[in-house]
Amino acid sequence: MILCLLSSPFAIQAQTLKIAFCSPPDHPLFTRMARYVDELGKRTGLTFSLEYYPLERARLELKAGRLDGDMGRTIYAYDEGDPVIYTSHPVIINQLYFVSEDSSIDPLNRETWKNLKLAALRDGKDILNWIGTAGIPLNSIFWVKNFEILRLSLLMGRAEYTILNRTVYNSWLDDPDFLASEIRMIEPAVLSIINYIVFAEKHEVLVPGISRAMKEMSESGLTESIFDSQNLLCE
Repeated sequence: MILCLLSSPFAIQAQTLKIAFCSPPDHPLFTRMARYVDELGKRTGLTFSLEYYPLERARLELKAGRLDGDMGRTIYAYDEGDPVIYTSHPVIINQLYFVSEDSSIDPLNRETWKNLKLAALRDGKDILNWIGTAGIPLNSIFWVKNFEILRLSLLMGRAEYTILNRTVYNSWLDDPDFLASEIRMIEPAVLSIINYIVFAEKHEVLVPGISRAMKEMSESGLTESIFDSQNLLCE
């Protein structure tokens, strides 16, 4: 009887589910995502705790069962056969744009993308796939491990371009050096990335209800209001 109770959805609902996110607590993305999981908790009766984990550590911890979930991940984040389950509804669709001092590039014309001196996040599998289909040589990419190095790469001239979402770009505008530069976001978007919540397999019974709540939040406009019609990026 005790074993049945501990394995039931009701026992799980009494727990706090630890969810990883890739931006630190002082980042605007973390604040918005914390509000998102709080609203999600109100609609599901679950308690979520959003915690900062670097991308690769979150992946390893979730696969090992030491995390309950991983927020804002794409379909490429985990391999087939990993003990994880994706929500059926996305958190948000992430639009990526070229960011550069050179506004002559045309996001709609791949002929202008040749010989780009591009910086990109090392762990971004969606970006890696896009680079391959865009015909940009992989050996011409300056790979970095986080957004801070990405920003500095542009400011210091180590790279001429990157691709970035609007929310991260707007957060960079808080930096006086970046704001004083000629680096700007170039529209329209060149890539769309769909971000989900990934849960440990042990929480399979909860995922359908969580997915329904996520869908309701999107349809009501709440998700859009949380992110101010912006986008987020984990990968």
